[in-house]
Amino acid sequence: MARFFNLIKVAFRRIIFLLIFFLLFFLMLEAATRLYFFIKNKINPPMMTFSESLGWQTKAKSYKKGNLKCYGPVIVTTTEYGFRVFGDVNTDKTKILVLGDSYTFGNVVSDGDLYYDHLKRLNNSIEIFAYGCGGYGTLQEYMILDKYFDEIKPDIILWQFSDGDFINNDHELESSSIINNHMQRPYYIDGKIKLLYPTPIKGVSYHIFYNSHFLRWLNIKLSLIKAVLENTLEYDLNIDSSDFQRAKRTTSLIMGLVRQRVGAIPIVAFSVDEIGVGQGVFKEICKEHNIIFVSQLNEVLNKLKLSGQKIDCSPGDKHWNKYGHYFAGRLLLEYLEKSNLVEKRRPLFP
Repeated sequence: MARFFNLIKVAFRRIIFLLIFFLLFFLMLEAATRLYFFIKNKINPPMMTFSESLGWQTKAKSYKKGNLKCYGPVIVTTTEYGFRVFGDVNTDKTKILVLGDSYTFGNVVSDGDLYYDHLKRLNNSIEIFAYGCGGYGTLQEYMILDKYFDEIKPDIILWQFSDGDFINNDHELESSSIINNHMQRPYYIDGKIKLLYPTPIKGVSYHIFYNSHFLRWLNIKLSLIKAVLENTLEYDLNIDSSDFQRAKRTTSLIMGLVRQRVGAIPIVAFSVDEIGVGQGVFKEICKEHNIIFVSQLNEVLNKLKLSGQKIDCSPGDKHWNKYGHYFAGRLLLEYLEKSNLVEKRRPLFP
């Protein structure tokens, strides 16, 4: 019997030793990961920073210069509050507040060459305020609108959608996605804004996972590998499924908050996706909240691509290059003018 208890003690000590070893090893990995990102961000400062309310946000008054494959030389700066363009709030011109994700931030296109820059360049009755941030969903864009609306007092809201918004707006879908966001973000759940990390992990494990830089980094790397080996849910998502319908309802609720916040001010929206589930659904949501949806944009851009005009870096990267932004800006301006939302006034030196 004594021998039996001795064996149990030895086994118990070995288990404790292994647990301590793995804990110390994990803490070393955690420290190394944090040190790596600290040094990396010092050497090459990112243009985005963490936010307690938004999850992350574009840095204010930042600058980056580079030469990007396919896109060429690029100079990117941000202005007040992280806006890519922040005009004169006291102007008597038509103030347009532009909101969107990475297409609107446009970090692959130089200052002055984004679609909203062309609105002002081609019509001097327009003043632009443009905020975009990579990976943003509809709720984060609404929160930016809510924060700066009273200061800017825009006359028109120009809202850029993408199909990824449906995933970004739903915690369950984003937690199951391989290719979408791996950052904490706000979600609109049961009428409240909740800051959550997108993962199916729950309970104590969730808090450990969320607070660990190493585990989150490892999760991103494993997701990239999985994205090569298997299809993510975005490819098989059925618009009639309960998951998508839930995301659609949430997106509609958020756009309802937008309409409530801006009152009767015109909202003009468009989607950057060429062919996707979003076109018809976004149009439906916009109609519900008296939002103008410009569906012609992608039709024209697709025709340009088929004719041989290079407007992006497909298939590797579908973000518009400077020509894509130019044509999109021209098309949006034409729509705004035809709809009498802005005055037709050409600059002296176009």
